[in-house]
Amino acid sequence: MDNLPGTLNSLTARLEALEHRVALLEHSADEDARAIVAIQAAPAAAEQISLPPSIDLPSAPQAIGAFTVLGRALLGIAGAYVLRAVAESNAVAMPLVAALAIAYAFAWLAVAARQQKDGWLAPSAYAATSAFILAPLLWELTLRFRLFPSLLTAAVMTGFAAAPALLAGRRNFAPLAWVTNTATAALALALLVATHEVVPFAAVLLAMAALCEFSALRGLETGVRVFVAIAADLALSIVIYVYASPAAARPDYPEIAPAALLALVSVLFLIFAAGVLVKTVLRNNPISTFAVVQTTIAFLLAASAFLSFGSPAAIVALGVLCIALAVAGYAAALVLFGAQPDPRNRSVFAAWSALLLLAGSLLALPSGFAALLLGLGALAALLLSHRLRKPVLELHGLLWLLAAASVSGLLQYIAQTLAAALPGAPAWAMAAPALCAIACLIVLPANEHLAWRRAAVRFSYSLLAAATISAATARLMIYLLAFALPPAAHHLALVRMVALCTVSAAFAFYGARTSRAELTRIGYTLLALAALKLLLEDLRHGNLAFIAAAIFLFALTLIAVPRIARLHSRTWHLHHP
Repeated sequence: MDNLPGTLNSLTARLEALEHRVALLEHSADEDARAIVAIQAAPAAAEQISLPPSIDLPSAPQAIGAFTVLGRALLGIAGAYVLRAVAESNAVAMPLVAALAIAYAFAWLAVAARQQKDGWLAPSAYAATSAFILAPLLWELTLRFRLFPSLLTAAVMTGFAAAPALLAGRRNFAPLAWVTNTATAALALALLVATHEVVPFAAVLLAMAALCEFSALRGLETGVRVFVAIAADLALSIVIYVYASPAAARPDYPEIAPAALLALVSVLFLIFAAGVLVKTVLRNNPISTFAVVQTTIAFLLAASAFLSFGSPAAIVALGVLCIALAVAGYAAALVLFGAQPDPRNRSVFAAWSALLLLAGSLLALPSGFAALLLGLGALAALLLSHRLRKPVLELHGLLWLLAAASVSGLLQYIAQTLAAALPGAPAWAMAAPALCAIACLIVLPANEHLAWRRAAVRFSYSLLAAATISAATARLMIYLLAFALPPAAHHLALVRMVALCTVSAAFAFYGARTSRAELTRIGYTLLALAALKLLLEDLRHGNLAFIAAAIFLFALTLIAVPRIARLHSRTWHLHHP
């Protein structure tokens, strides 16, 4: 009890010291809070601080994984060299070593397929290891050791190209497909040239193309099918070039039946045509640019092969097939794809059909009947274009009409009648395209406001009809003149001037009455041709009387045509105020 006052004083001092410490701690906490608030209240200043861009360096595990993959790939190649050493030591029979080496290459491909979930590096490296083992092996077994026939080599290559799709299932097998397909395609082309046995290795490329198309239809597009298609096109182009040359120029190549060559190119076309039909007709998908280009190339290769190796009956059969495909293509374009908002399928099928009908008519029919069919087709296309509101049919009809005029000899006859030595009597085959050209001129509807493309197409129709009428007029006048006297050169020149000036004025007048601007342009075009003829033909002959008559006639027409054109303008504004 005696020490109680001292103890109390000591406790009081300790409490005061403790309160002082607590006050200091609270003061420090308030300063920290104010500092945090100040930092949060100035985000703009923090945002203005520019940090250096970060550099993405591979992490240590990633670098270790990449080196591990490359190391394992090198071990695989080392194993292949071990097998090669065993083969050269003759310790084991060569066929057994070859079988082990092929199985070893496919084993590495199976390892690559099991690495799909680990990214692209491991499957690509292991698949490349498999390709580096298999490709030199097959080359030596086929060319150096002569152990494998070409058919067996082609079978192994086909299995190697198809293995990624079988091993990977529906997983992403693009890395494997790129490595195996590019390696197999390159090896097939090299062996096709080196062995001179074209059928097995061309068949390998066709099988690869079919597999790529099938994978694309399943939704497993890898992008390698473009490379495979190019390789297949190149291989078949080599085949056609080699076997179209004389037999003496290819002594090392075995003889192949024409049916086998035609089958190869036909299969290529059927592969891509089937893919186009499934995607467009059955699935209503827009056709891709690759499909358009590759299907066209495949058809051209097939047509070239038929023309090179086919019999006359086979060529006629190809023409009939082209006509049938043209009819089917037009039906698809107008019926199946007519209501689709995307015009791609409709335009592509219509363009294909136009060219197929042209090719089929020229291949399957004699020139006279081909000209008749194409002329009637042009007239029908023009009528359907107006009825169905499909302007592209006008262009197709123009193509067929020009082809009919060329096949029948009408274009050459017009040129000779109006500008060269007088030809003989026209052939009956010229009548169909000539009448169809005039009929197309009549059925063309009047339309003053057209885009320049359609205006150019209609101008071409009218120009062909005007040239036909001018030639017929000149021919008739020369025929009548021949009853009075034998026509000389200056007589022919004046007759041609009369024909051109008469038809020019007639077309200008007809265009004014029907409000068709392209006919007025035809009048001016014929007038320009008459001026050119006056300089190059009439003035050359030196008969002054006939030269004066030609100039007088040309001057009258030159005055009349612009006046008739103004009549056209008044007529149009009168009917369309």
